[in-house]
Amino acid sequence: MFGFLKKVMKTEDQVVAEELAADLTPQPYTASNLGRARYEAEHHMFRDFFFNNPTGFVDALMSEYGLCELHYEAMKDMKVKTRYGAGPYNVATGKTDRGDFILRAVLPVPEFVGLCYRIYLVFDKDFERIAYYTVERAEEGGRVGSWDAEGNYTVLDSLESPEWVEVTREQKADELAMIARYYYGDDYEFALADEGPVDEGPADEGADAEGQAQDAPEAGDAAAAEGVDAPAAEGADAAAAEGADTPAAEGVDAPATGN
Repeated sequence: MFGFLKKVMKTEDQVVAEELAADLTPQPYTASNLGRARYEAEHHMFRDFFFNNPTGFVDALMSEYGLCELHYEAMKDMKVKTRYGAGPYNVATGKTDRGDFILRAVLPVPEFVGLCYRIYLVFDKDFERIAYYTVERAEEGGRVGSWDAEGNYTVLDSLESPEWVEVTREQKADELAMIARYYYGDDYEFALADEGPVDEGPADEGADAEGQAQDAPEAGDAAAAEGVDAPAAEGADAAAAEGADTPAAEGVDAPATGN
């Protein structure tokens, strides 16, 4: 009897988590309040913020704990308490050999189909041509999608292994090249730098996302630069320097920002 009462008192997300542990078949994001809230944030709220105010969105992401705080606020607005710490959140920027910027936002490992592992923003220095790409969990492996300013969604490709666990620099370069080709076209040439720092990603990205709900972000470090020629410039900083609001790359100007 007491066991039955205990089960009744479990939250929806706890029940779904137990079902996922028993059955590894990925569930759709609609299976959980958390899933629905994350999907709304990653596919709609962030997208609309970017297309309506690209400079403001990039500034917000590049601020300290910016991605984590935006994700937290989206959950809060939808009355869903997040269970993620600040560790899984990660933002890095680079510049392509054509002078455009790529910003990569790493999110907590998605528990449900349709939620994002990573979001890529690609834009020129004047924000005249901007693009929003998602790397998402699928029923099998992952998929890459894109949103436009009118709210149209397109599935671009499937991915066999979208998870970043013990990922290599070459794997990350391959994903950057894929995103750049969607932006520029299939004829775009991508070259990996011979040397440079490797971004290993968030330390606990592959860990269980369960844990204490956080009301405020904890300390976390931005990603190291890719060390590639394009899209990430060799030797470029992966995140803006402390106090900076916009992407930075060695020897180049960051895109203009506005209020």
